[in-house]
Amino acid sequence: MILFRISPAQALTCFIRLTSCHSRLVQSFVVALTLAWSAGAALAAEGIEVSRSVVIGGPRVVGLGGAFTSIGEGLGGLMYNSASLGNRASWRKRRWAADGTFGLSFQPLKDSDYENDGYTNGQVERQRSMLVGLRGQLDGGGIGWLRTSRHYSVPVRYQQAGRHEAEFTFVEQLLGFGFNFPKRNLCLGFTAITERTYIAATNLDGFLGGFPTGIFNKTVATALLTGNGPLNMTALELGSLYKPQGAPYRLGASLRITTNQSHKGSKHKEVFNDLEIPPPTVVRSPSLLRLGASYRFGGSYNPPPIWKKRELSPEEERLLDPELRPGYVLLSADLVVVPPHLGSTIHFKGPEGFALKRKEVAGRKWNVGLHGGAEMLLIPGWVRTRGGVYFEPSRFNETPGRLHVTGGFDIAAPHSWILNRLDIEERLKKWFMVPLMGRFYFDFATHYFSVGLSIGLWS
Repeated sequence: MILFRISPAQALTCFIRLTSCHSRLVQSFVVALTLAWSAGAALAAEGIEVSRSVVIGGPRVVGLGGAFTSIGEGLGGLMYNSASLGNRASWRKRRWAADGTFGLSFQPLKDSDYENDGYTNGQVERQRSMLVGLRGQLDGGGIGWLRTSRHYSVPVRYQQAGRHEAEFTFVEQLLGFGFNFPKRNLCLGFTAITERTYIAATNLDGFLGGFPTGIFNKTVATALLTGNGPLNMTALELGSLYKPQGAPYRLGASLRITTNQSHKGSKHKEVFNDLEIPPPTVVRSPSLLRLGASYRFGGSYNPPPIWKKRELSPEEERLLDPELRPGYVLLSADLVVVPPHLGSTIHFKGPEGFALKRKEVAGRKWNVGLHGGAEMLLIPGWVRTRGGVYFEPSRFNETPGRLHVTGGFDIAAPHSWILNRLDIEERLKKWFMVPLMGRFYFDFATHYFSVGLSIGLWS
């Protein structure tokens, strides 16, 4: 086994090189902050900030504590670095690759604080989230689409109007493109982001109204907020991944610049007024800058691409699937910087705070998040485990940040081992020899707990 070593001076040189490649991105980040300072609204109004401090994504992303900017692999990488769409697993035989994801969760509310706003969710009737996405790659290029949604339902106690709920649904769609430049050891990508906020007032007094899922509630008023850019875009993300061939490390950076969603129209606005739940003036998710580094022991982290070849040599075949070999250990770390809404006179609250009319202020301070994770083989060829920790800063003035502990593992399905020992045709073996695995993950913090199970392909 050949291990590549790099001195601290060489690592610093590589990081400076990566930073210089992104000098324009950093300048754009500073310009965006300057414009935000000078573009405050003329009249005070209330808005919603959709915080993104909690790690969301697939089992591997959550298990590593969100330290994924420099790993940049799979569809899960799209949420953290668009350059991941140009990063191919070099040991794969095919020129193309594709994957997808789907997740739906109904989150427990008792003694839980998902927004880290200092309040548990006892007054929220329902809360759920959904994630769905697709990715395709051909040689050194890739395209990916991801849709996430978060839903809150809050009871409206207004005696003259009967039983009602205010429903808030925040939808984000990402369409990303990534490209690999092997001669420069660099992957670059960009993502166009559209966000929409749907607000509805529903009546619970009809037939099956108030059913636990809320699907039978009668909608009596709606409001929509979207972006003002082309195709209702609200954000643009630029990403890069530096992965020198033969080296055991990677460096990643991504920059997301966002704009406000504004009110696009309402139906039966008078109902909102009667129920005293006026829609927000604007909705916003914060801009952010991510910087990451990762290091891998056990084989080359960045081998030369072999997916352009039709046939592989015995030596190349031996190098396939390096994450199943003994000695595999991966370490990663991320730094996330989130700016305030400088100069804006809009009074931002969290989704729950706005719905429940709490007195709170969000997005008025700088935040810094730190993420770290490690992954290794517990049983080579069968069990891969991971763990992580991250500090989640609060976007609310009077609420401190909190520390999260994450983890998880993958278990390879034994059907391949069984098929190799059965006397059946090779053609049938190839059809069923899919590298399936079961996945488990968790994320634990004060007044926060998330756990999940999934089945997917070993990758």
